[in-house]
Formats: sequence, C-alpha cells, structure tokens
Amino acid sequence: FGPRFPPVGHAYDRQYSSQMKQIASKHNLELREGVYCGLGGPCYETIAEINMLRSLGGDAVGK
Repeated sequence: FGPRFPPVGHAYDRQYSSQMKQIASKHNLELREGVYCGLGGPCYETIAEINMLRSLGGDAVGK
C-alpha cells in the first residue's frame, strides 16, 4: 500500500512550480508560498492555537 505518511516536503513538482511562477510573473500576478494549516471546525481557532501553529511554521489557517 505504500508508506502510511508519505513525505510532502515537495508535494508539487519543482518544474511545474517554476512554470507557474513564470506564467504568473508574465501576467503580473503575485504568488505566495507557505504552509496551510487545515483544521476541523466548526469554531474559530483560539489565540493560543494560532500562536502554536505560527511557532510550528504555519502561514495560513482555514477549514
């Protein structure tokens, strides 16, 4: 079945990412890269949770 938790350090193909950056630049679009933290709802995260995610390297939080 493969690894239970496959590494996702480079989840997207580097060549593909490079192409997308070139296309965005050509069209004057700003791209941002970061770590998305998807958490279960139905409520908003507390300040403590946000601070924890930030300290662990998270850049954006959502549901």
